[in-house]
This record gives sequence, structure tokens and C-alpha cells, in this order.
Amino acid sequence: MTRSLRLAQKIYADGSKLIASDLLSKEDYERERADLLRLATQHRKQRRLRLNPSLSLIFETRFTAWLQIQEELRWLSHPAPQDVAEVLTRCNLLVPKPDELTATLFVDGGDHPASLYWIECCADAHKNHRVACLQLCIHSCSNRPLDAGLLPKSSGEITPRGMRHRYLR
Repeated sequence: MTRSLRLAQKIYADGSKLIASDLLSKEDYERERADLLRLATQHRKQRRLRLNPSLSLIFETRFTAWLQIQEELRWLSHPAPQDVAEVLTRCNLLVPKPDELTATLFVDGGDHPASLYWIECCADAHKNHRVACLQLCIHSCSNRPLDAGLLPKSSGEITPRGMRHRYLR
């Protein structure tokens, strides 16, 4: 097992927010960067969901957030502690909490009209300080009726046909 793979597994397995001591020095990161980027490409492929020809979701992990931080700090010649803190704060928003999902929306295609539309929508939402919220709805069907009195409201809703709907936020 390579050093980069062990490092990636260690970062991925820890469930806590990222802190400065989780980061590699610039020199160490540069030394491991090619292997880490190769691992990240494999890691992201497994977490990519194509929504349409112009949009994809990448479900984030602690490892993808860590890599984003390392890449951003790589471009600063001498990052000050407040620079590191700002990048950590922003990228920790990508780290999913236990039993939750976080994802980044990617707009593909550059000059394609549908891509330009989505880029405009995202830019407008950002400019007007609107937060984009995506709700995933998972429908599970059962061949046996469910008793509405037995299901707590927080676990789902009962429809007239006895289907239970669970929502991920």
C-alpha cells in the first residue's frame, strides 16, 4: 500500500471537521500530489451522478474537502494563519455530517446553451445571496400496507396507498 493511499484512507475515515494539523506542508503535498490526484479521480468517479448532459453532482467526503483545501493553499506562496482558517471554514462545509450527504453541483460544457443557462442561474443565486438547496426524494414501496399510527412523522409520510416516502435533506 502506498503512502498516498494510506494517507487518503486515514483522512477519509476520520469523521471530524478538518483542522490545520490534518494538512500537509506545501513540500510534502507537492511530493505526494500526483498520487493523491490520481486517487481523488478514482474516488470522485464513484461519487459522480450525471443529472443531464450539462449537470453533475459529486458527493463530497472528508477526503475531497481535504484535497480542495490542499489545492487552494498550494497557490498561496506564504499562507497566513487567517488564510488557512478561511479555507478550512469554507471547505469544511463540504464535509458531510454523520448520516448526511453533501454534494457539489458541476456545470459541464462551457459554451453549450444549456450549460450557459445553468451558469447564469448559479451566478445569479450567488450574486443575490440565495442558497441553492437540492432535496433528494427516495421512494420505497412495500407490498404490505403500513399503519400510519405506527410510523413516527420524522421517518416519513404515509400516502393513501400505503407507500412510505423518506426524504434526505
